[in-house]
Amino acid sequence: MKTYLISILLLIIMATSCQERIDIESTEKEIIAVLDKEVNAVLEMNPEAFPDAWIQDESAVFISAGSNDYQTMFGFKKIGSWFKNGTQKAKSHGFVTWKEIT
Repeated sequence: MKTYLISILLLIIMATSCQERIDIESTEKEIIAVLDKEVNAVLEMNPEAFPDAWIQDESAVFISAGSNDYQTMFGFKKIGSWFKNGTQKAKSHGFVTWKEIT
């Protein structure tokens, strides 16, 4: 019985000691940097910089909610083309950045 308990204890210690340690502060900084990239791409109407802040596959999800409606898009192809078309349309109306619109 004693050998059994020691074996279980050693197994638990080995399993928990092998887990990767996450540097929360570093991870937080990385997340903020990606969010800043997206915000700057949007504010500058830069469709070339926009993909750097998104997972470029079908798992990407965009949700927008306003006072009267909401919008959802799934997949980066759809989200990226929506952003590119929106910036082209705004630029065709003479806007240079989104800051001018808001």
